[in-house]
Amino acid sequence: MEGGARARSERIDDLAESGQVEGILAISSIDLKRKRSRRVPIVESDIYDDHLRALGELADASEVREIIKYLSSLGHRTFLHVAGAQTHASARNRKSVYLETIEDLGLRSAGVIDCRDWSAEAGFTAITSLPDDCGVTAVVAANDGVALGVIRGALSRGWQVPRDLSVFGWDDEEFGRFATPFTAAGFWL
Repeated sequence: MEGGARARSERIDDLAESGQVEGILAISSIDLKRKRSRRVPIVESDIYDDHLRALGELADASEVREIIKYLSSLGHRTFLHVAGAQTHASARNRKSVYLETIEDLGLRSAGVIDCRDWSAEAGFTAITSLPDDCGVTAVVAANDGVALGVIRGALSRGWQVPRDLSVFGWDDEEFGRFATPFTAAGFWL
């Protein structure tokens, strides 16, 4: 629901009193102090912010460390992170863990490219903007859409995926199963 906690609470009150529902789950914060006599139970789970962006465990980025370790075990030494919009906690956390892991493992980062959105076009622009001698062989992309853009951009540069570049994307989107090269659980290897 749009609006702040108070506006959402007012709409929830109206819905609760309408007799049309048996319960309500609010997945962003509401003003429970405004509690009036309600006909149905209302459960609040504040795992999302006011813009429905994931917080807490849903924004955890600990997997980035495992992804980089795995790619490193395949021989990759120079990485690039094409990050999502930094207004999202998940994007900020992934960037932070990426930078820490690269340093901890003694790997090289060609940088972090912060995208304004999570689009394939952002991934395409990020990879095609790199200098020819960047040495990147592995990319950790913000999501599967960005990863597809990275792959398309790499192909336009004459790089082959996975021979020249390994790409990791998040979310395990269905369209990834139909992409070329084929993806398995977020990896284009």
